Amino acid sequence: MPAGFVALPSKPTSFRSAEVTAPEGVWKVNYEGEDILVTNGVGKQRAIAWSWYPQEGGADAALCLGYRKGAETLIRLQGGNDFLFEEAWFYFTDGEFREAVKYSLPGEGQGPEWPGTPVPADKRVRREVF
Repeated sequence: MPAGFVALPSKPTSFRSAEVTAPEGVWKVNYEGEDILVTNGVGKQRAIAWSWYPQEGGADAALCLGYRKGAETLIRLQGGNDFLFEEAWFYFTDGEFREAVKYSLPGEGQGPEWPGTPVPADKRVRREVF
């Protein structure tokens, strides 16, 4: 779990969508289309480019997890295949999208310790602040 954050109840709702229950309401994360769509607990939607979606192998969709620390909400997608483990972290402050970070490590993404631990900061492959 990311330092200082508390896990929020998260559950898949279909093959490529999930819900994260936060104090202000249910966040919906849909990664079935051309963009990743995140709708916060009060209904405001943000589209994030598909290039932020983590690698996945075979018939596995990315795992979606939610976390909270004060006014910050973190939506974390994890995925992997036989050669790569990736995570995309989407940070929101007071429900407003502020930052996307993508991490990548070589190796089995869905091995015995999957979903694994956060990828170290020095392994980030892409970072963008909005």
